[in-house]
Amino acid sequence: APSVLEGIVQAGEESDLVLIGASEESLIDQVLFGNLPEAVARACHTPVLMVKRYRGLSRQWLERAWDALYQALPSLEPAERVEIYKQVRRSARPDVDFFVMIGLSAVIATYGLLQDSSAVIIGAMLVAPLFTPILALSLAIVQGDIYLLRLAVEATLKGIALAVGVAVAITALSPLRSAGLEVAARTQPNLFDLAVALASGAAGAYAIARKEVAAALPGVAIAAALVPPLGVVGVGLALGDMQIAGGATLLFLTNLVAIVLSGAVILLLLGFRPTERGARTTRLRVGLLTSIVLLILVSVPLAAFFLRSVRETTTRRAIEKVLREAEQQESGLELLEFNYQEQGEGLWITARFYVRHPVGAEALEAWRAALEAALERPVDLRVEAIPLSVIESGPP
Repeated sequence: APSVLEGIVQAGEESDLVLIGASEESLIDQVLFGNLPEAVARACHTPVLMVKRYRGLSRQWLERAWDALYQALPSLEPAERVEIYKQVRRSARPDVDFFVMIGLSAVIATYGLLQDSSAVIIGAMLVAPLFTPILALSLAIVQGDIYLLRLAVEATLKGIALAVGVAVAITALSPLRSAGLEVAARTQPNLFDLAVALASGAAGAYAIARKEVAAALPGVAIAAALVPPLGVVGVGLALGDMQIAGGATLLFLTNLVAIVLSGAVILLLLGFRPTERGARTTRLRVGLLTSIVLLILVSVPLAAFFLRSVRETTTRRAIEKVLREAEQQESGLELLEFNYQEQGEGLWITARFYVRHPVGAEALEAWRAALEAALERPVDLRVEAIPLSVIESGPP
C-alpha cells in the first residue's frame, strides 16, 4: 500500500471489523504526523475497535489539554506557512541594516541606563531588531532547518556582541558611570521574568504568523526587553562589576531560551512541521529537548532569586507591621524608615523615628521582643530618635 493508513483502510473494506491497538507514539509525533489509530477510525468505513492501555490520569488530562489548545488555534495554509518562512528568513539575515539598528538600539539603551531613564530604555526596545532572529531560531527548530538555524544563530550572536561592545565603549567614555535603579532592576531576575519571556515568545510567534495581529509586535518587543539586559552587561563589564554583568547575562539568557521554546510551541500549534520524516524530525526532537533542558537550567538560579525576594518581602512586611503597631501604641512617634541586615541566624534592624519625647528602654525592649516573636529569629534593634517640635504661628 502507498501508506500504512491506506493499507489498513483497504484491508478493512474486506472485513466486518477492524481491531487496532493504539500506537505508542510520542506527543511530538502525534502533533507532527497525526495519531494513526484515530486516522484509521476516521477513514475506515468498517467499524473500528481501538484498544488503548490506560497510562494514568495526569497523562490523559495533559493530552486533552493539548488537543483543546491545538484545536482552538487557527491552522495556517501551506502557502501562508511558506510566506511566513520567507519573511522570517529575510528578517533574520545579519545585513547592514540589522547591524545599524542593533548599534543604535544599544546606544539608546546604554544612555537610558546611565541616565536612569525608563522612557529612553523603552525607546531602545522598539528600535532593536533582535527579536526576529530569535524567533527564527524557533522556526528553524520546528522545521528542522539547519540552514535557517545557522543563519539565526549567526545573527543572534553578532547582534549580542555588537550590543555589548557598544555598551562597554559608551560606559567607558562616559563621565557618568554609576549603576542606577534601571541597572539594578536587571541584575536579579526571577521566575516572574521567565513567565514574561514565555508569554512574549508566544505572542511574538503568533503575531508574526497572523497578519491580523501584527500590530502587536511593538508591544511584544517592549515586553521581551532583549537589548537593555545586554546594555547592563556592557555597563557591568565597563565598571568591572561582575555581579551586575552576571545578573544581566542571566536575564538575557532567560529571555532568549524562553522566547525560543514558547515560540516553537506556538508555531507547532499553528501548523508548521518538518517537510519530511527522518533527519528533520530528529532535529526537531533534539531542538525541543535542548530548549527544555536549558529552560530548566536557567530556572534554578531564577527560583533561588525568587525565593530570596519572597523572603525579603515577607521580612520587611513583618518588621513594618510591628513598628507601625509601636507607632500607634506610643504617642508622639512617627516612623520615618527602617533597614535590616542579616547577622548570622538573626537580624540587625535599624529604625528611625520622629519623636516628641524620649523613648524609654522598656519600650525599646518590648519592640525587640515583638519583632523576635513576629520573625521567629533573634533580633538586635537600634532606634534613631529624631526630636520633632511643632511651631505654630499665632495672630499678629
